[in-house]
Amino acid sequence: MLLLSYLVWGVAFSLYNGTESAFIYDTLKGMGREDEYQRIYGRTWALNMVAAVAGTLIGAPLANATSLPFPIVLSGAIAGLAALTALTFREPPRGEGPIVHLSYPDVLRQSAQIVRRQAAVRYAILFVGVVAVGSIGPIFFFQPFLVEHGIGTGEVGLWQTPMRIAAIFGALAAHRITRGLGERGTFYLMPVVLVSSYLLLALWGSLYAQVAFLSLYFVMVMSQPVLTDYVNRRVPSEQRATVVSLTNLARSFVLIPSAPLMGLLADNVSSTAPFWAGAVLVVALSLPLLVLWGPFMGRRDLAERSLAEAAGVVSGD
Repeated sequence: MLLLSYLVWGVAFSLYNGTESAFIYDTLKGMGREDEYQRIYGRTWALNMVAAVAGTLIGAPLANATSLPFPIVLSGAIAGLAALTALTFREPPRGEGPIVHLSYPDVLRQSAQIVRRQAAVRYAILFVGVVAVGSIGPIFFFQPFLVEHGIGTGEVGLWQTPMRIAAIFGALAAHRITRGLGERGTFYLMPVVLVSSYLLLALWGSLYAQVAFLSLYFVMVMSQPVLTDYVNRRVPSEQRATVVSLTNLARSFVLIPSAPLMGLLADNVSSTAPFWAGAVLVVALSLPLLVLWGPFMGRRDLAERSLAEAAGVVSGD
């Protein structure tokens, strides 16, 4: 039953991830406000993290006061309200040309063509894999880190709260960081922070080293509005949701081998070995990728040319 529920859950996330980004971007573009995408999409991630903090702090006491199934059923009821809200949505206007109703295989095929022909889009999607390595630390190794430093399992939720708060700030600050450093500077900054965080965890055998988990989570959430904005501006509406959802595929391709490897290192070498491995992986993946991506990162005018070329792929020209 647990396996079945997780399979259904996975399908739900696949339908959601990429779709919500494209919906927000197309809506803003129809209003002539697409330049506000990073700020507004960052707010959605901040709300997501606020909900996660609330769930972390409320869920366990609620289960203790009632029963373990109760908060699970309550979560399902909240999801039901979200579904009812989604029924009120209206498709955003698309000003890139006539709407073409394509079959699902055609959407997949044309999306793959865009990724293959547009180097900027391709490397941005692959860059998600670099950020995914940074997510392994907070997701898989935060609790073992706390236990090793004498923090009981029952207190993990409380200790997770600062990490969630850091994520909220990351989501809200994404557009400001990009505006201050530019896209290129922001993309170069992310792996530097990830490597520095992993090295801090590997070298500093102290509970205070948990601040590195905050910076890892900060980058993980901050990257969402930055990278999806970069991809959205280079992909036509018909393929936008599908292409953005490919970022989850890139993330999975990195996580599937990397997370078990780092787990094995923790079990068989030392508790700091996965942090060394995380730093090495980020360097090994990011350096060649940034070198290849650098000439194609471009400015807004390059994005517009890329979109025009992508539209040519969609129309078959």
